[in-house]
Amino acid sequence: MPVTLALSISVISFLALTAVAIWRPAQVKRVGVQVVALLVLSGLVFLVSEPVAKAVLAVGCCTFVSVYQKEERLTRAGAVVAGAVGICVIALYPASWTLAISFLFGWANAVGQLGGQGTQAGGERDVTDLLPAAVFILLGVGVAEVSADAALLILFSVLAFVANDVLASDLGPMIPGQAHLLPHLASVPHGTPGAVSYAGTLIGLVGSLSAAVCAGILLSSLVLGGWVLLAGMVGAVVDTALSRSRMRSAMARGREVINFIGCSSAVCVGLLGLLWGG
Repeated sequence: MPVTLALSISVISFLALTAVAIWRPAQVKRVGVQVVALLVLSGLVFLVSEPVAKAVLAVGCCTFVSVYQKEERLTRAGAVVAGAVGICVIALYPASWTLAISFLFGWANAVGQLGGQGTQAGGERDVTDLLPAAVFILLGVGVAEVSADAALLILFSVLAFVANDVLASDLGPMIPGQAHLLPHLASVPHGTPGAVSYAGTLIGLVGSLSAAVCAGILLSSLVLGGWVLLAGMVGAVVDTALSRSRMRSAMARGREVINFIGCSSAVCVGLLGLLWGG
């Protein structure tokens, strides 16, 4: 695994933990445990051989999923699916890819804890909640046999959108400021479907940037990392626009359908970057 990837993950983690200590001191211990665990995994994966690294990551994956299920942040079925997808990723992807994916998903979950709300529906994520991201993660497994670069762009474009969405949705309302409905900028309460705030947009951009940094390092391309950043932003814009439509309320799982479309939009932008530069 590139040293730069481990350093980048460490720097981002410490900066994020510092922000938690400043703005959410009551949560710093709980989030700090996850940060330390991720950094220990980073060190182990960097130091040991690939087979041992995969074994370490598999143990870490099962541990985290088990903890989330016990904390009622995942249903039992959701935990089984999350664990199965995680083991599949660990077995079929290089350890450095898996570490970057674990880092981004780990922070997304830590942010959910900061809000103290879990999912919008009231706590546990089920299988349907996990499907939008899981579908593209598994798609990358097949694509990797043909083009490793394309697989990386699929994976990290989705993660750029997911990180953007989670940080903006969960942290945005916690930062002082007003939410607005586009395009007329009408002031509305935080949590209104399709509403955005300046703070939420900025913190969401930080999430996409974290994914872009990991992708740029793994792809050895600053330009493609920039396309991943753009992919996360486009996915967030599409998600916000559709959240204002009737799709969210007219369908039984409108939220998940919108997430899937957001993921798809991000993937299209990421792959466009590969075509543009190819």
